[in-house]
Amino acid sequence: MIRMKESLMIGLFLLSLNACTKDRIDRFSVVYEVEFVSTWSASTHPTDFPSGAHFSPFVAVSHLSSSRLFIEGLSASEGLRNIAETGNTDKINEELEFFVNTGEGLDVIQGNSFDSPGNSSKIQLGLREGYHYVTAVSMIAPSPDWFVSATTSLQDQTDGLWYDEVSSYVISYDAGSDEGISFSSANSPLDSIEPVTYLSEGPLTEGLDSVVNMGYFKFTRIK
Repeated sequence: MIRMKESLMIGLFLLSLNACTKDRIDRFSVVYEVEFVSTWSASTHPTDFPSGAHFSPFVAVSHLSSSRLFIEGLSASEGLRNIAETGNTDKINEELEFFVNTGEGLDVIQGNSFDSPGNSSKIQLGLREGYHYVTAVSMIAPSPDWFVSATTSLQDQTDGLWYDEVSSYVISYDAGSDEGISFSSANSPLDSIEPVTYLSEGPLTEGLDSVVNMGYFKFTRIK
């Protein structure tokens, strides 16, 4: 019953977001279609590949080149920790609303959860001059507090032209809020929040010092 209620709430939220996309062509001078494509599978990351592997609904924002949702080596916001631990996007959407209201961000979208390997639905995102960077984040699920993110510019700063299509490969991170070391680790919050770090140990690294790529965000210009 709870799962059905959560699914209904997510569905209604996505419907409202999709309704908002209908006027993006009119509201923004530049519009891109955003899709998250995951390559994470038992073949690419065989060590302890979890049952039910998936990615949470991603959130993405267009923003100034000088702005960041997070910085490796510094603590994650509450919203980012929430999405990394549970996939819940409520708090990060609040933070992104503030991000937009202060002029650092321009447009915010949320995608859908999907099984991995696989891909999300395509959602429109608005951009304009000065707001040519995009950052997207999604939870690696199941996991203690691991997430993926991609940040990219969609405009060539040499000639000012907007790219027709860009694929930005995700980087895998530890949000620094849970000490779990495997996909199925029990919830074990750290006594104090640690900085965001690149995932350099655990099953996703396959014995290396970094994670083999797990997928990419695809940006296709439609206006």
